[in-house]
Amino acid sequence: MRDILSKLLHAPVDEREFFEINKLPLFLVSGYEIRLFSILGMDVLFVRPKQQFTFAALKKQWGKFISITGMQCVIYGDKYTRYGRERMIELGIPFFYGKDNMYLPFLGIAFGKQKMLQLPETEMFSPLTQKMILLAIYEKWEKLSTKEICEKMEVSRITAARILTELQAIGLPLVVLEGKTKFFRHQGNRKELYQICREYFVNPVVKKLSLAEIPTGMRCKSGYSVIADYSMLADNDYPTYGVTRQEYQNLGIDGYPIQPPTDNPACIVQVLRYIIEYDGHVDPISAYLSLSDGEKNEPRTESALDEILGEVLND
Repeated sequence: MRDILSKLLHAPVDEREFFEINKLPLFLVSGYEIRLFSILGMDVLFVRPKQQFTFAALKKQWGKFISITGMQCVIYGDKYTRYGRERMIELGIPFFYGKDNMYLPFLGIAFGKQKMLQLPETEMFSPLTQKMILLAIYEKWEKLSTKEICEKMEVSRITAARILTELQAIGLPLVVLEGKTKFFRHQGNRKELYQICREYFVNPVVKKLSLAEIPTGMRCKSGYSVIADYSMLADNDYPTYGVTRQEYQNLGIDGYPIQPPTDNPACIVQVLRYIIEYDGHVDPISAYLSLSDGEKNEPRTESALDEILGEVLND
């Protein structure tokens, strides 16, 4: 690596022993391979992640190396080569991957011969990506190809590939490339998958209606009614149902009278971006996500939610 750096930079590069490793917290020492190089008289840490981190975590940890050691820090390796270059440049994280991809802004250097995949800008899950992650949690997916994902979700290969690309864009360590085939892969348990994804979940509700009568054809409970059925809580005086956009149109729900806000409705209808249905119920995590902040923060509801999630995520 020293010789490669020297040739690329056209400057003398020396590798030195890093004597300050005891200053670093254990999570950095155990999470990275650490090497120290002197480049043009400047000490620079080169650190290789031992696992794939999200971009947010990578930036925080990179910042820790700098603040603790006072040295410039460069991420090196090959885990982000195909899909992280532009994102890391955007975040200002120096990197060195392979033999020809380098970004060292503190030296005014940036070049790369390998073509990189341009990823969409995304901060939260799209509906289909969220649906896939929830299926992976419930069914405990470990490793599925794009083809297997499209078969399980009944979507096109292009859509399945787009879902994996979105996971890459967010920086979640859930996508691997073997040859030319992408795979979803998670080797931990359900709770671990939920924890690394929970900040990217969105409320699946597109539209919420309080109706004066229950439309014909309502069959799938949603929202608070699901939480009540999965716990010891009593439901509201009215049921909550979930429908897809297509079901909303097919059932003619927009033709039913709206209940005035001063009176209890006959039912609540949530129009959802996706539905994962189990025994006439929207899946419990989506039901939880569909609640209002007021409903989530009610102490009895919080306790019931904790109990439900504990049962769902327990392997």
